[in-house]
Formats: sequence, C-alpha cells, structure tokens
Amino acid sequence: MISKDEAIDIGLKVALEMSGNDYECECKKVGSGLIFIKDPTGGTDASLEYFKKHKHELGKITTLSCDKNSKLKIYGNNGTMELSGCTCGYSGQGPRGTQEILESVGFSSEFAEVASHQDKFKIGVM
Repeated sequence: MISKDEAIDIGLKVALEMSGNDYECECKKVGSGLIFIKDPTGGTDASLEYFKKHKHELGKITTLSCDKNSKLKIYGNNGTMELSGCTCGYSGQGPRGTQEILESVGFSSEFAEVASHQDKFKIGVM
C-alpha cells in the first residue's frame, strides 16, 4: 500500500465524501494501474454510490469478477475497484448491488440477475 501522503503526491483521492461523512480509502499503485479499494465497512448502498461517483476513474471497464461472499472487483484500463458491499452467490442486498452494477455497464437485467446469484463469476466487457 502507498501512504496517504504518497497518494496525494501522485494525485489520488484518498478521502471520499459520502452522505456528509468522510470515508477513508486505501489506494495502491500496481504497475501503471491504480487500485482503489473501498472502505471494507461500506454496505451495498455506499458501494453503489462510490461506484457511480468514481467509475470514470477506472477508464474503460474490461472485466468484473466476484467469489461467493467476497468483494466485487471491477477492472478498468486505469486500475481496479473493489466494492465490499457488492457480493454474489446468494439472494440479498450484496448480490442486488452487483446486479445493478452489471446492468449499468451494459448487461441485460436477466443476465445480471443470473450472474449475481452464481457462487463465482468472471465476465469480460466488450
């Protein structure tokens, strides 16, 4: 992980403003890409809000993946976003958030629903 000061030096946002509160975000640099890791205490709604606010920072989204009861990982040309409030493999709020994100990047609601209920998936975006 890079420190908050190092992140500021290279222009990363490490404090998020959501619902009037500040949430810390860890960031690390891997090769030429940046990895943005969402606060692990965030729920589904916080993860969805974070995704909507920061998805443009990923560049073109290339892949989405998730393992049962794990974070949704969204890979883009500029880095990776991990959303702890979006999960898969059961019926509940976490998979609902994953379904909403899949739909927002262009997958049909039927496909997104099936994928979000799988124990594991990795999907490429064309």
